Amino acid sequence: PPRSTLFPYTTLFRSFSITEYHGDMDRLQSPVAASLTIATRAGLVDVFKPPEAGGPAPSETVDRQVRLWGARCQRKIDGLCAGIVGLGGTGSALLQLLVRMGVGTFVLCDPDTVEPSNLSRLPYAFGGDVGRPKTRLAAGYVKKTARGARVVTVNDRVQDAREALKGCDVLFGCVDNDGARLSLNEIALKYFIPYIDTGTEIFLEDGRVQDMGGQVRVVVPGATGCLECAGAIDHEQAGQSLLPDEEATVRRALHFRSGRGLPDVWGGRDPRNGGPAAA
Repeated sequence: PPRSTLFPYTTLFRSFSITEYHGDMDRLQSPVAASLTIATRAGLVDVFKPPEAGGPAPSETVDRQVRLWGARCQRKIDGLCAGIVGLGGTGSALLQLLVRMGVGTFVLCDPDTVEPSNLSRLPYAFGGDVGRPKTRLAAGYVKKTARGARVVTVNDRVQDAREALKGCDVLFGCVDNDGARLSLNEIALKYFIPYIDTGTEIFLEDGRVQDMGGQVRVVVPGATGCLECAGAIDHEQAGQSLLPDEEATVRRALHFRSGRGLPDVWGGRDPRNGGPAAA
């Protein structure tokens, strides 16, 4: 399927090349066909014009968007596959926006079920949905909102969803632990997929709000640094959150009983290359 890639370009570059990742063969290759559009202050400029997009006109439900950026751009959005990992407050709000923008295909990943405390911020869940998988409810919401949309659900942790996520055009991380961020970062780099990491937090002290905030980090493989380059991954916390559930439960029981904290599960070494873990 067609894929779109965003990368920064300045006058410092005198030339560049375009390659695409072939997932089945696990290698880079020259694309069969490519187009190049540069965003300037005067608007979009086609350097290599793409073939004229065929197919039906965009739906009337996206008429206001078509007026903004045109039918060709809307057809590109229709053809996108967006992977969303984490369907809590941030992920569900993102899902709402993307499905109403007209994104045509979704890969939704979350291992959790709906809890009563989730209901105030999940637009796809209601009182009778407590205990049901978030992915199944979110998929139902997508299909009710955009009947032609396609949805793949993975009711599991992100490290077990690699096969489903590697075919996405863009990845969104709406997770609450660095283990999931580390896995998403690695998938993005290996398969050359733009990755947008989001997070929010409220800081409480003695029952009172002291501060609150959020963050958005963008990883474009080959154009920007990754989350590890930015020092955004706590490796000890990531190692703990990547443990199998059974092992994590046993470790917590053993160490909490002795009054100690959880150990450094990587033993001071980075398991990916056998070297020392990052500080």
